[in-house]
Amino acid sequence: LVIYSDKPLNTTYLNNKIINRDDSRYSEYKIHVYNSYNLSINESINNRTPLSVALIDIDLFKKINDTYGHLFGDLVIRTIASLAKNIADENDGIVSRYGGEEFVIIFPNKGLEEAYPAVEELHRRVKELGIEHHGKKVKVNVSVGFTSFPKTCKDQRELLNRADWSMYYSKQH
Repeated sequence: LVIYSDKPLNTTYLNNKIINRDDSRYSEYKIHVYNSYNLSINESINNRTPLSVALIDIDLFKKINDTYGHLFGDLVIRTIASLAKNIADENDGIVSRYGGEEFVIIFPNKGLEEAYPAVEELHRRVKELGIEHHGKKVKVNVSVGFTSFPKTCKDQRELLNRADWSMYYSKQH
């Protein structure tokens, strides 16, 4: 599942379609994500502009799949992807599926003060969410790692690593 805010790839598989990692299109999407990330880094370096990155992981996703089934797990991914896309679109960001149940949002030209409220809003929307399964609302949550150049990270090239570390820290606390 890859969602990009305003520059779709030359495929019809965006907008909440699930892409299997074995699908040849997956490589194209992964390359697109890294290219977008690297472009944002280079623009930030060259223009001396801020850049923020959020890494989002769906909590207890294996348990969701084991308890409610993979079709429901896919619905959870699509629902959270849609929320992340809305937040990215509202804030001129770029969002993509980063891993199995992980997403990344890149906020070009947004520092800590501009991007962090958007990430908090995404977290709030997810926590308020109840996804229906056989007449019951199932609550889900996400762990978020966030970092921002230059406020919390002095090297733009380290943003993704720092966001990853922060996400795992949030999972433990």
